[in-house]
Amino acid sequence: MNINLPSISYHQPYDFTKLLKTIEKNILQLRNGSDRKSSSFHDDIIYFHKNWITKENPIPLTTQQLRSVSIHLLESRKSFKELLDVDLLPELLVLMKQEKTLSIQKKIVQLYFEYYFLLQEYQINMSTYITEVVQSYQGHNYLMQIYKKYIDMIIQPRLLLQEFQSFEEIQNKLSISPNSEYYQYLLILDLTKQLQTMEPDDENEGNIFSNIEKYGNFHYDEHLLISEFAVQTLVKKMMYYASEYDYSKWVTFIIELVGDPRTVSTSTAQNVHWDRIGKTYKDFLVGYLSKEDLTLFLEVLSDPEYDDVYRFRKAFWKPFVHHLQYAKLFINQREYIHLDENFKKRFNNRKSNAYSFISDSKRSFIYMDFGTIKVIEGTHNAKVRLYKNTPISLDARNYDYEDFYKKSLAKQSLITEITHSNSQSGTWQNKVFHVLKNYIPYLKVTLKETLL
Repeated sequence: MNINLPSISYHQPYDFTKLLKTIEKNILQLRNGSDRKSSSFHDDIIYFHKNWITKENPIPLTTQQLRSVSIHLLESRKSFKELLDVDLLPELLVLMKQEKTLSIQKKIVQLYFEYYFLLQEYQINMSTYITEVVQSYQGHNYLMQIYKKYIDMIIQPRLLLQEFQSFEEIQNKLSISPNSEYYQYLLILDLTKQLQTMEPDDENEGNIFSNIEKYGNFHYDEHLLISEFAVQTLVKKMMYYASEYDYSKWVTFIIELVGDPRTVSTSTAQNVHWDRIGKTYKDFLVGYLSKEDLTLFLEVLSDPEYDDVYRFRKAFWKPFVHHLQYAKLFINQREYIHLDENFKKRFNNRKSNAYSFISDSKRSFIYMDFGTIKVIEGTHNAKVRLYKNTPISLDARNYDYEDFYKKSLAKQSLITEITHSNSQSGTWQNKVFHVLKNYIPYLKVTLKETLL
C-alpha cells in the first residue's frame, strides 16, 4: 500500500493539522485493510450493472468481481439505491456472506453503516447477515474481532451510547465514517437523550430543536420517527410538570414539527403523525392548546382600556377552563400585531387551520367546545352565542363576523344569543351560566365563581 503524505514546509509557522489527519486516515486504512482497485475494476462494475441492475435473474459473480462490486457500492449511493430498487440486495448479501475473502465479508457491516437510513427506507433488515458473518469469523483481523465483540450493540445502536462515553470513542473503536448514515443516527439518538433531560428554557434548546427538525423524518425505532418520539417526549414532560413552566416555545416547535392536533386536516402525513404519537398525547395537547388560547383571548386580546366588558368576561370564563375540550381563535389584524412571536408563527403556519383571522376591524373571537354545548364569545361587546352543534366549518383561514349568525348552519345550531348588558350586576353572566348549566353534565362551576 502506498502512503502519500502532504509536503512539509520548512517555513514557520507550519500547520500540521492536514498532515496528522492524513496519517490517521492511512493508519486506519492499514488497520482495516486496503481497498485497492484491480485493473479490471471498471470492467467488473460494467458487468455488474449489465447483469444485475438491468436483469431480473442475475449472473453469479467471481470473487474478484464481487470484491470490485462491494467497493463500488460503498462509493456509489446511486448504484446501491439501484440495487435496492431491483430488490437484489439480499441476493448479493448471500453471495458476500458465503465468500471467504475477508475484505468482502467486512463490506457487509460497512454497507450497513454507510446506508443505515436507506436500508430502513426500503425495509431491509441486515442484522441476520451481519451477525452470521461476524460470529462465524475465527481469524485475527482487528476490525472483525471488534465487530464480533460488539455485534449486539451494532445492530441495536442505542446500546452503543450506553456503552461508550463519546461519539469519538465509538467512531474510533468501530472505524465508522463520520459521514455515514449510521454515525448520523447515533448523533440523532444522542439528541433524543438530550431532549429527555432538557428543561424549558434550556440554553441548548434551540440547537436541539433545529437538529431534531433536520432529522425528523428518520426513524427512531420501528414504530416512531424522530419527530414523533420528540413530540411524545416533550408532551410527557408537559403532562408531568403541569403548569409549572411556560411551554409556548415547545408547543410552537411541536406544531411546526408534526402539525397542530386540532387541525381539521386533509394531510395524510399529519394524521399519521398523530396516530403514531398516540391518543393520550394528542388529547392532552388539544386540551392544553385550547386552554392556552382561552387564556390568550381573555388576557391579551381583550383590551381593558377600550373594552368595558373585559374584566367581567375574564372573570366569567376562567372557571370553565376545566370543562373546555377544544378552542379556536379568530383574531383581527389590529390585535394580531400585539401577539408575541410564538403565537404569530402559529397564525402564519400554512399547514394548520387551528388559528384563523376575522375581517372585523375591532373585535376578535373565540370558539369554545364544551362537548354538549358550543360557544362563540367576542371582544368589545360582541354577543355571546351558544349553539347545540358546531355552527361553522372549522377548517377555513379567514372568517367574517356574519358567519357566526347569518349562515344556515349557525342559524340551525343556535340555542340563544345574549348581550353583555349590566355586567356589574351579573345580568348577562346569570343568563349564560344557566344555559351552560343545563347542557354541561356534572358542572363544577358555581355562578358565584364567575362574578367579580
